[in-house]
Amino acid sequence: QIHFQNNIFESNDLTTSIEFLISRTDTILFDSYSFSSLNINSNEILSFHFELISHIHLKSYAFKSLQLQTSSLFRFYSLFLNRLTIDSYAFQNMSFNTNSIFNLTIQTLGTCLCLKSHTFDNIYQISESKNIKIFLTFNTLRGLSFFSNTFVNLSVNALHSQLNIISHNSLNDPNVQIKAVHV
Repeated sequence: QIHFQNNIFESNDLTTSIEFLISRTDTILFDSYSFSSLNINSNEILSFHFELISHIHLKSYAFKSLQLQTSSLFRFYSLFLNRLTIDSYAFQNMSFNTNSIFNLTIQTLGTCLCLKSHTFDNIYQISESKNIKIFLTFNTLRGLSFFSNTFVNLSVNALHSQLNIISHNSLNDPNVQIKAVHV
């Protein structure tokens, strides 16, 4: 088991890019506030790459007040994951600056993914920012559900920014279900 306890970094401690590569483990737990108030500096990357994991659990406020500065990238990528639990408010109060990218990609999930109410709560751009990209990509999931108010207080300039939610499953999967309720 891998356990990210609260306050891994102080708010301004991340002064370089960092990538976590984790493979073949049972459980990965992100405690509340484990990466909270984290400032990803301009042109820096915070990346999580997981392969062949049984269960990943992001508790409420795990990435609270994440700040992406100009041309920074937050990437969360998993391949061959059995179960993913993302609690409400896991990504609360995120801010984006010009050319910043948030990329959450799940490739091959053994169970349904339920994005609960307030999973992404209060996402906004820093004043005058543009070209913000938020990508949620889900490939080969058993099911995908968006509960009411998954995205609350989403405030990015639609003319110069984008939120892309992409889900692709093989045509021969008899169990595919995608549900959305007041996203």
